[in-house]
Amino acid sequence: MRADQIKLGVRLLVKNLPADLEELQNQAKALMKFWQESDQVPTEKKLLFAIESAWVETKPFSKVTVVSAHPLPVSLKNALLQKIDGADLKLEVNDHLIGGAIIRADQLRIDGSVIGALSRLKQKFLAQV
Repeated sequence: MRADQIKLGVRLLVKNLPADLEELQNQAKALMKFWQESDQVPTEKKLLFAIESAWVETKPFSKVTVVSAHPLPVSLKNALLQKIDGADLKLEVNDHLIGGAIIRADQLRIDGSVIGALSRLKQKFLAQV
């Protein structure tokens, strides 16, 4: 089976990922049945590569961690869940941040905390002295 055919089938499945686990299983079974009937079942390695590639192309992140100075309101948590579209969300509270938050999304890190801003200000000050 050609790699682009595998990728297309998996991409369609991942892009339209149903919320219901049973529906996901049914769609995956239908895709496997199609591949079997056309005598083009991909190897496990090709299938895993296609799933990972499709996820990266269609979903913004796989894991998001938000460390905030105070617990997030439910409305903000719900807004985050909508934005990260299927990624694992981990929420932590660290009062040492004073205010604001640090967001880690896979390899991306955004420091919007008060302690982070003070640290950057200190570094700029020391660089000028």
